[in-house]
Amino acid sequence: MARIDRLSRNTLILLANNVITAVLAFVVTILISRGLGDAAFGHYATVMAWVLPLSIGADFGVATLVTRNVASRPSAAHAYLRRALRVRWLVGGGIVVGVLVLAPWLSQSPTVVMGLRIAILLSLVDALFGTYTAIFRAWEVMWPILLLNTLFFGLQIAGIGIILWQEGDILLVLAAIVSADIIQLLGTWGLWRLHLRHRYSEATAVIDVQHVVRKAWPFAVAGVLAILQVRAIVILLDRYLPAEAVGWYAAAARLVEAARLAPSALFVALFPQLAALASEPARFVRLFRWSAWGLSLYAAGFALVCLLAGRPVVYLLFGAQFEDAISVLVLLSWSLLPGVLRALMTLRLYAMRRESRVNWMLASAVLVQLGAGAILIPVYGPEGAAAAVIASEILLLIGLWASARRLMPRFVQNASSC
Repeated sequence: MARIDRLSRNTLILLANNVITAVLAFVVTILISRGLGDAAFGHYATVMAWVLPLSIGADFGVATLVTRNVASRPSAAHAYLRRALRVRWLVGGGIVVGVLVLAPWLSQSPTVVMGLRIAILLSLVDALFGTYTAIFRAWEVMWPILLLNTLFFGLQIAGIGIILWQEGDILLVLAAIVSADIIQLLGTWGLWRLHLRHRYSEATAVIDVQHVVRKAWPFAVAGVLAILQVRAIVILLDRYLPAEAVGWYAAAARLVEAARLAPSALFVALFPQLAALASEPARFVRLFRWSAWGLSLYAAGFALVCLLAGRPVVYLLFGAQFEDAISVLVLLSWSLLPGVLRALMTLRLYAMRRESRVNWMLASAVLVQLGAGAILIPVYGPEGAAAAVIASEILLLIGLWASARRLMPRFVQNASSC
């Protein structure tokens, strides 16, 4: 009973963390877009489109690996922390140095180049921060995660507000975000040193760094592909269109990302249920179908709301200078329907233990999206980018559905023999 109570409490804390950080992150988006305009917001979106995949690469899947392994052996946390931090500095530091050197080849905009050289520090700092929070999760100590993330976004909002009041530019905004990230990391380190590291006595454990990297590799690939599937189109937009157009697309995309919060919460709860029903195919399929119908209705409803109320929503949140984002939002909102069904189908294949197949198809979808974008964006602008995203989501959904359908007879046979 105590463990169930702890699970419920931790789930509520993480849910509060997700909701609060999502709201505060959206506030940051509104501040930058309304305070600096569509061109500056376009520069910000392009910089983050590069930094986020590189941050996932700097993490290298180590956080997931540490959480999984430390959860089964809590006293090994200290050994994993030392080895993981070594990997962070090696991989993350290499990424930082690489971007500092290669930034001029990543964008034609001097503002984006300078922004990349500032913001790339986030990839290393976030990776270091993620090592500590991975241990917190493994130890089922969730309150520091909520506290530290709230502190981080609070500092971001305060710093950005001061910069906008002083009529600063996007480079100062990025510097403020990096500064908030560093303060968050220092707070995390202090919390670990003064309070949490003594929770379990340190055990003697020999952990090979190469072993950590090798075991973490599949998680890293999955994470990078997932973020590229969302952000790569922004990098392509920066290649073909002015910063204002990138800002229009980014504003519409942020609203669609906000609509994904509810399905994402459902997926967190749904995955363990699907995994638990792996030995009962009939109930497995029934739960999947009910979820698919519910998600379809939700996504179609969101697209209808965007069609009817897209204009007042964009004007209210971003201002009149983002008027061209309205048509992008109306079109891009329809990506939510195949997107949530694709995510659901991904969970189905994960429950059937076909992670590598999902990764191959996700990589193919990224290539399709970039290929379609290269054709459509020069002709149709941001609307072409939205069409490319929809096309890649539909093709990925069809591929995952066909794969799951082909594997289902074997899945049922294996379940029957258990």
